[in-house]
Amino acid sequence: MTDDTIGQLINLFFMTNRSLHQHMHKKVITSLSFLQFLTIQFVREHGPVSMKAIAQFLSITPASTTTLVHGLVETGVLVRIADKKDRRIILLRTTVRGKKQLSDAENQAKRELKKIFIKLSNKDREHLVTVLKKLSAVLAEEKSTYGDRSAQ
Repeated sequence: MTDDTIGQLINLFFMTNRSLHQHMHKKVITSLSFLQFLTIQFVREHGPVSMKAIAQFLSITPASTTTLVHGLVETGVLVRIADKKDRRIILLRTTVRGKKQLSDAENQAKRELKKIFIKLSNKDREHLVTVLKKLSAVLAEEKSTYGDRSAQ
């Protein structure tokens, strides 16, 4: 693979990611920041979770995590709970309100993404899914081979 091809892949990946992020925030997640959306989604899927787990997942500092989570607790989408084994440990879980807000945002995101991806042919969409699955598998293998740096 040439340096030019690698450069194109890097540029396309980051520009596409940025464009999708901007589009989704503008059209869908108007009441939440992107990090808030990802946080609620992570807690819903893995909860109850620690602040440390959220910080590692988002690759942000503990101080930033505290600020982020505090806002979500204040708005009633997350709730702090004591760990059953060690009451000194505080965990987070989604509330009914948080699940509803997230569900609404995800449904709107699906509608918006469908409008975008429908512009690609069926063959292109299938190829994109295949390539992204392969890339995810490669990245998962890299993570398992070299360890998860966020856990260090």
